[in-house]
Amino acid sequence: MTPAPVSTSDWQLYDVELDLFTDPPMTPYGFAVDTDGRVLRLDDRSGLSEFFRLAGTSLARRDIAILLTHYHGGPAHLLDDVTDLDRVVGPEVAAGIDSLTALVTETKGALAFCTWRVDADGTVAIDRWDVDLPEWEKRTLASHLPWRRSG
Repeated sequence: MTPAPVSTSDWQLYDVELDLFTDPPMTPYGFAVDTDGRVLRLDDRSGLSEFFRLAGTSLARRDIAILLTHYHGGPAHLLDDVTDLDRVVGPEVAAGIDSLTALVTETKGALAFCTWRVDADGTVAIDRWDVDLPEWEKRTLASHLPWRRSG
């Protein structure tokens, strides 16, 4: 058991990784434990939604994106800046992807961000997340893109 990639003052967050040597890596089991001993599963959609309902207003927007990516994105990478995708798939390919958005941390309300991942076939997929706590939707914007392997 290891600490989760995010911390809060009212909850203890933990990862349990069953197999550290799989390729691609398995999604860890995530647990949130509050001060009363309530336990929520973060890798379970209803558990993470409940965690967001209870703790969401105290979480930074980047932490929300990290938790979603970590527990529900597969082995994905958060896209902090859309130009970061240039090194992954090339600027020409990245320019052709509609609805790309980087993580915006300074606004209130709904949150949108993108992630990228390398699929089992060695190609890249881009997902867009639209979040209105405690719910979220993830949709694939592009898949089977050539991976430049420098990202």
